[in-house]
Amino acid sequence: MEDKEDKIRLVQMKLMEVLDFISDYLPLINCHSNDFLLNNHWETFLSEPIRSELDSLSAAELVSLLSQTHSIEKVVLGEDPTQYPNPSSWNFQCEYLDKASSSGDKKWKIYTKDMQHFCPNWVHEDLKSFLQDAQRCSLHNSDILSNVDDLDINGDLTLKDSMLISTFMNQKKTHEVEVMGELCYRLSQKYDTNVVVDLGSGKGYLSTHLAFQHKLSVIGVDAQTINTKGASKRADILSRQWEGLTRNKVLRSQKTVLGKLGKKRKKELRKAGGWGDTFTGNQRDIKRSSSPRSDIMDDVLNGFAQFFEEQERSRNEPSSHDNVKSNSPPSQNKDCCDSMKTKTKNCEGEEQNATDERLNEKSEGSENISLNIGGNFLERKNTAETSALKANHFLITTYIDTDSDISEIVMQAMAGESLSSFTKHSCEHGDTVQQTKDSYLAENPVLGEGPTLMLTGLHTCGALGSNILRLFVNSPSVKVLCNVACCYHLMSEKFVASPFEDKEDLNEEPGFPLSEFLRKNKIGIGRQARNLASQSVNRRAQDAEVLAKQFPRMLLQKILYDQLGYVRSDWKGLRKLDQKSTDMFDYVMRAFIKLGLPTDKVNRELVECYCEKYRDHRRKFAAFFQLKTALAPCIEAVIVLDRLCFLLEQECVYDAKLLQLFDPVTSPRCYGIVSVKT
Repeated sequence: MEDKEDKIRLVQMKLMEVLDFISDYLPLINCHSNDFLLNNHWETFLSEPIRSELDSLSAAELVSLLSQTHSIEKVVLGEDPTQYPNPSSWNFQCEYLDKASSSGDKKWKIYTKDMQHFCPNWVHEDLKSFLQDAQRCSLHNSDILSNVDDLDINGDLTLKDSMLISTFMNQKKTHEVEVMGELCYRLSQKYDTNVVVDLGSGKGYLSTHLAFQHKLSVIGVDAQTINTKGASKRADILSRQWEGLTRNKVLRSQKTVLGKLGKKRKKELRKAGGWGDTFTGNQRDIKRSSSPRSDIMDDVLNGFAQFFEEQERSRNEPSSHDNVKSNSPPSQNKDCCDSMKTKTKNCEGEEQNATDERLNEKSEGSENISLNIGGNFLERKNTAETSALKANHFLITTYIDTDSDISEIVMQAMAGESLSSFTKHSCEHGDTVQQTKDSYLAENPVLGEGPTLMLTGLHTCGALGSNILRLFVNSPSVKVLCNVACCYHLMSEKFVASPFEDKEDLNEEPGFPLSEFLRKNKIGIGRQARNLASQSVNRRAQDAEVLAKQFPRMLLQKILYDQLGYVRSDWKGLRKLDQKSTDMFDYVMRAFIKLGLPTDKVNRELVECYCEKYRDHRRKFAAFFQLKTALAPCIEAVIVLDRLCFLLEQECVYDAKLLQLFDPVTSPRCYGIVSVKT
């Protein structure tokens, strides 16, 4: 491993490079799209040469603005010591923040009326140089990113013969769970961790995968009871269907047609047997086997034989057909948790509700022969197999902050009802409570000896994304960290006031900056900047045309101001309202009614007049937002590198690496941090 001090210096110099670049454009980065017409963003935040160049671009050129591939030569930081100052002597300079701090307050207030008209300092005279510098400041074009090979965990994470069970997950979540699950499994093997704590586990996609697929002991932690209950119900259903899902997965990979076995094949399956192992315990052996007959293992054949025997008997029982319906999986809980209402909610539920509604459908298509045929087969299945699957999967509802005791949470989750029932049984035989607890811990060495933990989180939201790093550093029992964060706008800053700070938890530890390097320089970027960091350059680069989906909201903002003389930042309930409207007039009327405003002065002629007046501004906004989006990777680089720098600054941290884990088009928040303590 490279010297830790050299690595810290490399990260610090990259932070200096990115911050020096964006400091001139923070006013542009922090302007609110809703005010594009109201505050004339086109004239205020773009220089005349940039406006002219954007105006001259054709529709096709505007579309390709983010997908242009410039020949960028990577600058290896540190090779030229005169190019960058020593990090210890660097001072962050930003006229925009200096202006905002003139009031003498502890925090810069950049969302005041005056600051919304503060012009950027355009140091770039053309689009090409601006885009080149923006790309150079992204994580993708930095020398900070590590490869999976650097982790020394034996190869690629996306295996073609992976046994991932994708049931109940959309394409995005399947991709993320496959990669993250394989990474967590290999890290746990390499560093001998015996418990994985999944913070912000949400609906339990990652935690059930680690417990069922990789046989790891997993604690799923979430702040919302509804999430924990949903995860528990999903685990129940998945455990009952697991044998059929995994069996069909193997058969499908071997191109075996399910549900269409001939009489001869059925006879062979009935004769096969004599093995007591369950299928799920041998999945990795299936992948490794190269025997010609290994397309179906003996235990799978045995499972098939048992199934057909049960099915044969069930045909002769008159009540079997009546039991099919009662043994079908229970309906999915349709309640969902709003990710904006909790700081510890894991955002892996994104775009997933529609998939969850299909939870009761056949899990792997019509060919799944083990789930919905023969009620008595399901009814008579040995519940011990289901219990064995869930034996390593624990769920607990608790709020996670920097004062949380991870070891105590693990003890509470793993003991839970098991300790209660053990205590009841032992106390009936005269044992004291302490004797009972000691006996229980002795019989459960993972708890008694103190488990070695790995903290993980797939798209930990807002404050949890920063708190998980603090917990990793402050928890002696935690050895490994594997985290991918998201929703940067939902955390707070130490030096910049949020426009919604009066409604936020002021006792919460600021999520940015974390590193001592940025704290001593009092770095601030702003909430709108952090919101911009969630925009996906890669996805927009895939679009066939540049869209201006937000333009109706901007036009509404202008109408609201002209009719009322004011607009308020706390107006809510307008998101996606335009999608429910038939036209702009209908949208405006719905918005006024939603906000409880008088509509007597609003008519169709008025709205059509606004539409005609600002028709040409739609294209201008599309170009404006396309340019602004080019800065999104720079903001994300600052946030992620700050967290990497924070970990490297800690004495207890042996190493910390930043990796691109996911495909950036499929999963825009694709950067993960892996860290190991001494």
